Amino acid sequence: MKRIFLCTLMCLGTLLQWHLSFAQTTVNIPLSKDAYLVSGSPSSNYGNSEVLVAGSKDVRVAMFRTAIQVDLTSIPENAVISSAKLFLYKHTGYTTSGNEDFLLERFESSWSEASISYSNQPRTDGTTIKLLEKANGLYSFDITSDVINMYNGTQVNYGWLLRAGNETVNYSEEYFYSKEYKSAPFRPYVEVVYSSPFIVADAVINHATDSTTNDGSISPDISGGSGNYTYSWIEGSSGSNLGSSASLNGLSSGWYGVHVTDDSTSEELYMAFIVGAKDGEFTVDFNPGPNYTDDAMIYDLVRNGVDYGENNYGTYSLFRAENWTYGSWYDSRSLLKFRLWMDPTFNINKADLYLSGYDHYPLSRPNTSEFRKIIEPWEENEVTHYSQPTIGSTPLEVLSATPQGNENKVVDMRSFWDEWALSNTENYGVMFQLQLYNDQYTRMKYYSSDAADPATHPWMKFELAIPVSASWNDSTELGEVQVDISSLSTTGPYHYMISRVPIADLSETYSYMIDSIGMPVDSVQFFTGNSASNTHIFSSVVAGTHFVAVFDANGNRILDQTVDVYGDLTLESGSTGLESMKNTIRANSGGIGVGSVELYTVQGDDVGFVAKLDPLSASPQFIGFAGSTIQVDSYTDLEYGIYFDGTSVRTIQSGSLSAPLSINFDVREVQFQVVDDVLTMKANQQLLVTKSLPTEYTYKLGVGIQDGASITMMNFNLLPFMHEIVTYRFRPNVIRHLNCGGDQTAIISFSVASSNNTSQFTYSVTHQETGLSAGSGSLFFNSSATPITSFTNGTPLLPGIYVVEYVYSGQTYTGEIDLGYEAFWEQRDPEYMEVPNTYSLLVSGHDELTFLGALSKNIIRHDQEGWVEFTTVLMNDDELSMFRPTTLNPNSSPYSMAILTEEFASFFKMSVFNNYYWSQLFSPSQGYSSYMSLNDNSRIRVKFTTSGGGSGNGEIFLYENGVLKEKVDRGNSATVARFTSILNGDGFRDVITSFPCPQPSLMYGHLKYSLDGFYHIMNEGQIRFVFDQEYDADDLKFNIYNQNDELVKTQADYPALATTYGDNYLEIDVSTNGYCIGRGFFYLEVINSKKEKLYMRFFNNYTSEFCTDYINANQSND
Repeated sequence: MKRIFLCTLMCLGTLLQWHLSFAQTTVNIPLSKDAYLVSGSPSSNYGNSEVLVAGSKDVRVAMFRTAIQVDLTSIPENAVISSAKLFLYKHTGYTTSGNEDFLLERFESSWSEASISYSNQPRTDGTTIKLLEKANGLYSFDITSDVINMYNGTQVNYGWLLRAGNETVNYSEEYFYSKEYKSAPFRPYVEVVYSSPFIVADAVINHATDSTTNDGSISPDISGGSGNYTYSWIEGSSGSNLGSSASLNGLSSGWYGVHVTDDSTSEELYMAFIVGAKDGEFTVDFNPGPNYTDDAMIYDLVRNGVDYGENNYGTYSLFRAENWTYGSWYDSRSLLKFRLWMDPTFNINKADLYLSGYDHYPLSRPNTSEFRKIIEPWEENEVTHYSQPTIGSTPLEVLSATPQGNENKVVDMRSFWDEWALSNTENYGVMFQLQLYNDQYTRMKYYSSDAADPATHPWMKFELAIPVSASWNDSTELGEVQVDISSLSTTGPYHYMISRVPIADLSETYSYMIDSIGMPVDSVQFFTGNSASNTHIFSSVVAGTHFVAVFDANGNRILDQTVDVYGDLTLESGSTGLESMKNTIRANSGGIGVGSVELYTVQGDDVGFVAKLDPLSASPQFIGFAGSTIQVDSYTDLEYGIYFDGTSVRTIQSGSLSAPLSINFDVREVQFQVVDDVLTMKANQQLLVTKSLPTEYTYKLGVGIQDGASITMMNFNLLPFMHEIVTYRFRPNVIRHLNCGGDQTAIISFSVASSNNTSQFTYSVTHQETGLSAGSGSLFFNSSATPITSFTNGTPLLPGIYVVEYVYSGQTYTGEIDLGYEAFWEQRDPEYMEVPNTYSLLVSGHDELTFLGALSKNIIRHDQEGWVEFTTVLMNDDELSMFRPTTLNPNSSPYSMAILTEEFASFFKMSVFNNYYWSQLFSPSQGYSSYMSLNDNSRIRVKFTTSGGGSGNGEIFLYENGVLKEKVDRGNSATVARFTSILNGDGFRDVITSFPCPQPSLMYGHLKYSLDGFYHIMNEGQIRFVFDQEYDADDLKFNIYNQNDELVKTQADYPALATTYGDNYLEIDVSTNGYCIGRGFFYLEVINSKKEKLYMRFFNNYTSEFCTDYINANQSND
């Protein structure tokens, strides 16, 4: 089993602003759009002109303005912009005025270079930027503030309007070269000076399985600097050298440090990481020394004309807070931060800071001190009193007063580390200061990390636990999420929840259920919780990011984390310049890295993924599908994909590029999804192309990534992830289900897909309940089996589960085909559309927030076992869809739809509330039962039994994708399947059930001239049927056969059944000695007065202690 990437949303893409220096870069960015505007030709466009003009020639004839815009997307993410200037070259081919009164104004809306004119120019916001300088024909404007705001997203980049400051002055125009000018050096540009922080941008930490296993790993993602990186690792507690690889594997719990330098040797950083153990609480002594600790003293002394407040004391050996005098009163403070990546998944049970005291002196008053949170970045070797960062308004921790001397301190810093772990980007350490500065002699002093004796350095003792962890199973392509809250020291019972979207508070959900749905929910039961255990496992978790929450017995949230569940991405052989880091692929050498990933999709898959790009390079990059046997060396090897180069976005089909698409080309996210063999590709949520795929295909993922960039593969919210190479993938295919009328023959088939095998295998198909064979033979992988319409004995297929066993190379595998009755609707609102040939319900054209409903004719008797299956379709952010087994009168014989009552005997619902998908089971006998997460687009099975449960009436089980989620007691009433939805696009897909529709009497079966797949279930030891006597009264002649066509009983074995003219409701008692036939499938043959034979297939669902004389000759029925 491969290791998985476990992280949280807070650590994805976080930037720890710990760096010693910045790499400064200057870029000249050409204008992306420019055009001049003329009042004398107000409708004319000059977007292709080689000149730009601003000012007035003659205000009565022509006033000139110029529109300009620059694309800033080539500036890398996380850059710190220090300067931005617009430069325009004066055109030497025109006589110019020498006017220096020019200014820029920001546009308020977008415009097109090809259509802008004086009459349709956008409005400006009135803010002006004056000409900065004119030297040697080069005009410049300082647009730093605008560019910073546009880059950060706080201001929309619509560009600027260039105009004369006074447009009423004649002959004040000036001419400039445009971006279309033939000589590139004279074209206008924006010069941007920015610095790239040399930082750990992200890190993937896999924690050790337990305290004795060395299977942890650390993979940091370094950003900034220049050229290639050099790594040097140490084991923290011993300081021993662990090598120079980019990542570490085979680690036990503890702390580890890395020193990274770049090619310039001017850039370096230090960072420490903690690897935990998943089997319980663990302790880490973090004693890092000066390389992994930043501390500095600052003070404001001015003496003999020297201002010491301007000096930096980053190498000072003491860490002090002081109010003293040295010619004049001064204050001193100290700053402290540890260069430590704190994994947000940790529960921090202890975080004690150990300080070694030196020369405390509370001379005039107590030296009580405090730590306050620093909320701005600072540099150890740069910070001074005058450049000190802003701090929080309240203390994090108070350090009690000490006597004179060298008293040591242990400070509880959990509040600080808890905050830091939630947002590593905002950790800037703490400020150590006196609680009061009032010109009275007092001080508190400790050794800093620069003290000569390492034993005196500040250090941390952590006691940590990992409450949420995950594992991945490559064979099932599903994960498991484990939750352990034993370290939280709270009392249960608890609610454990997992969801693909954020989880609402219980109070919000309770209000929603009561006020919006009108559910009879017991508040005591709802908030009490339903699990007494302090551990919980969520199984069969699909790939992706999941939210995990735990609530205590009072409904309070005691845990809120996210967990990423993925297998490792594996690069295929032949890939060059690429490396994988869990669910991220990145380039690791100069130029572009190309290759393919072991992620596949084959015909019949419904898959999807999101690829997050970081950063966007101006050089070409691509991602998409390639044939399974293709070596991917460039975009021309892709069958379908997306190509982007910093100036345009194009789609790829059969290795060819489309024309540039009209889209914001700052592509940060692309989506691929395949549904019903139709591929959809999007960039930044904008649809690019929809394409039907071939009848048979196997595609793998191909990528091309520029040096320094990466692609992170995330799960598409509604679809399964692409899969790795699999040996076999079973694909059931129900070509046609049974129908309510019993006159539709069922047809089933299947195929077994393989990514790398086209050989032949053998198979057999068996009806699980009866053991009847539905066929056997041999089949090639990726081919469909011959459609099956009957059992091998010629009997039409029955509803139920068909088990397919297929054997290859001596290994047996199994698959399952679920065959049922199509849901047939007794009542249905017109806007609750029945999708043709799919037995699906979807809301369409509904404009009110009211429920639409549909009732099935398929009746679920209270004494009958079976199931209902459907796939959820939730397309909206806030909606409700419900499946309700809705009660019928149990005393009615025969049952009638007309006596439907709205009693919530039991019901299941799937809803999304506050972006959280959830479901609940409810019954009057148990009240609230469960509150859990279900994934949209899941296959749901609701199974009904006739035994067990607290009431003895049976139970209702809820399965999601084959995994049991919850169960409740069953009532003693017959029910029908009722479906309800509200918003357009929502509903239920592929609704089938093992329950048939009723005949005129639910309890009395109808005879037919031939047998088909339809059957009745007979309970209580009575075979009930309706016989239409067309002639005079007579005793009925009949035979009973088992499923093997063997005669079991005749009319001679029972008391005579007298009939009269017309419909006769008859019963054959098979519940006592001499009359018993056993439990299983049978059919009744009736011979009427015309010697015609009529038939009824039935399942005798009865066994009794009174049938001891019956020796079951039909063991396969049981």
